[in-house]
Amino acid sequence: MHFLNSFSGKFNLLINKKGKCTIGKFLMIDGPVYIKALNKSKIVIGENCFFNHNCCITSMNSINIGNDCMFANNVTIIDHDHSIFDNKISKNEYVTDKITIGDNVWCGANVVILKGVKIGNNSIIAAGAIVNNNIPDNEIWGGIPAKKIKDINCGGKNDR
Repeated sequence: MHFLNSFSGKFNLLINKKGKCTIGKFLMIDGPVYIKALNKSKIVIGENCFFNHNCCITSMNSINIGNDCMFANNVTIIDHDHSIFDNKISKNEYVTDKITIGDNVWCGANVVILKGVKIGNNSIIAAGAIVNNNIPDNEIWGGIPAKKIKDINCGGKNDR
């Protein structure tokens, strides 16, 4: 973790077994925020990111968050599910797949990002969306499951 960070409220970081977590400079947190790197997982959070209260990142595989990202309250990012055998949920077996979030991504309140998703640079995820598919660069997505709403014109800094 870089020494230039700003934490307000609770910040709970759990690194279990051989998990790893790398945090770039100037992470802003308005906690509580919960980050868990379980088993041999790897979490990377880029520079100049902001997490509002009640955000939760849990990894059993890999979660990579780019630079200049913003996460509103109650965002959940989780790269695994319980396995299902014979129509029963396994308590000890998991299906995992990495999550990649590009640079300059903005996630609204109550967004859920599920395993295997890649979110492109300069994208916006509308409040309440559940992301279970890849999102290309420069697009706004929302809904359950999240679907494309429109393109973003990225000609200048103030286009949002």
